[in-house]
Amino acid sequence: MGYSIDTATWPEGLNIPVEVKSLIERFFETVDTNRDDAGDILADELFAEDGVAYFGAHPFRGIEEIRKSRIHAWDTIETRQHKILRVYTRAPDCNDLLFVAHVAMGLKNGKNVDGEFVGRFTISNREPKGPKLSLYQVWGDTSALRTALQEK
Repeated sequence: MGYSIDTATWPEGLNIPVEVKSLIERFFETVDTNRDDAGDILADELFAEDGVAYFGAHPFRGIEEIRKSRIHAWDTIETRQHKILRVYTRAPDCNDLLFVAHVAMGLKNGKNVDGEFVGRFTISNREPKGPKLSLYQVWGDTSALRTALQEK
């Protein structure tokens, strides 16, 4: 596994499939990289056709909206790195995961912001090419980011 999930604490007594862990890892690698094809990777490889991604408070529904979701993702951000700290589930098939994570961001105005947030992944296991994301949703305190973005 890679940088974003290596040190995470996973639920005891449940075998989270390696394909699900790889999917989560690839998701964070994609959103943490400023690349022109990030939206295409999310839409074509990581999300189910009816998937929903909440980036901030805005939901992007379906693969065409998800494809466009990264267009302005790097307008104010220079660097971004997510790290999953702990994962929780009560679903025996491990298709509904809650997590605590940390994100560190370097802003284009030279400021740095980091903090913890919580999120949820739901996984669709009915896809012919392996598991895909049905839902990505996060909740966190964005006040430090908003303040840092206003500074010069």
